[in-house]
Amino acid sequence: MTVEEMLELYSGFAPEKYALIRRYVIQFKEPWALRGPMNDELILHCLDLNTRLDDLPRDDPMILKYFDGERLY
Repeated sequence: MTVEEMLELYSGFAPEKYALIRRYVIQFKEPWALRGPMNDELILHCLDLNTRLDDLPRDDPMILKYFDGERLY
């Protein structure tokens, strides 16, 4: 799947949310999880750490906050 195809998945999102997800998709060349939190804080956390959501450790503060330490995937 190309970056453009991935970004099409989010075409109906609010412009601010789309912009954050676009940054994530471009940076990591993978889509943001369509199931699970779409919280700006979580997306920015991944971008700031330069770490994919899948690669955050189980004890990461954002994983604990949004997933109760459990992965949804």
